[in-house]
Amino acid sequence: MKKKLGLIGEKLGHSLSPQLHKEILKNLNLQYDYSLIELKENQLEEFLKKDIYNYLGVNITIPYKLKSMKFVEVSKEAQEIGAINTIFVKDNKLFGYNTDYFGFKRMLEENNIFIQEQDTFILGAGGGARAVIKYFLDKNVKSITIVVRNIQKAKTQLNSLIKDRKNINFIDFDTLEKGNYKGYIIVNCTPVGMYPNVDVSPITKNTSKNFENSVDLIYNPLETKFLKFARENNKNSLNGMYMLVAQGVASEEIWHNTVISRDIIKKIIINFK
Repeated sequence: MKKKLGLIGEKLGHSLSPQLHKEILKNLNLQYDYSLIELKENQLEEFLKKDIYNYLGVNITIPYKLKSMKFVEVSKEAQEIGAINTIFVKDNKLFGYNTDYFGFKRMLEENNIFIQEQDTFILGAGGGARAVIKYFLDKNVKSITIVVRNIQKAKTQLNSLIKDRKNINFIDFDTLEKGNYKGYIIVNCTPVGMYPNVDVSPITKNTSKNFENSVDLIYNPLETKFLKFARENNKNSLNGMYMLVAQGVASEEIWHNTVISRDIIKKIIINFK
């Protein structure tokens, strides 16, 4: 029986995934090795065609959440999102899932952030942003404003997900800063502010004050400059730690065909911090 799990990505020095999955597996009374697998882009295909069969499953992070899809059978939710972050190796086949969606969902619910009929803002258009957009669409938000550097590129990348929905707008970061935009929630799905480049934020403190809830998918550091601005503006701020744990739990649920309770998730977070 294969006892190997891992995370594939390009630069993984900041990753807390090995410690997280060690904690999850301890709570499941399972013994598996979880390793970091750093791959250059030209190594990705060989790994997914050959080396991955030594593993029960892997997680996927930046920048391979979209590029890995063509090598696997993709689940329905991941197909709609257009990105995967989990691969399960079963019967010599690869199955791709997106547990970011479930991690984000659990995180907002746990923190009593209810977005139905609200104006929402998302920074970035990568794999993490796609899961957030899908969740917002499923929850029937009033509007989604997607803030990116290159609007045309983002529209092209997200076309299959957003189709011709009228309540989705695209603006660039300068427009966000200069306009008087206000919203219930703003979610940072960019890597801006992630360790080691912690002294930057995707938005200014002045813009931050226009949003009741600031959520950062980044978990290292626990308080990014983006979240610090929200706290200093007396707004609600939430880091990506719960989402990290919840999406990791969802991956383990897939790999081991089990259900992990909310109480265990809370216990893992307490022990993990």
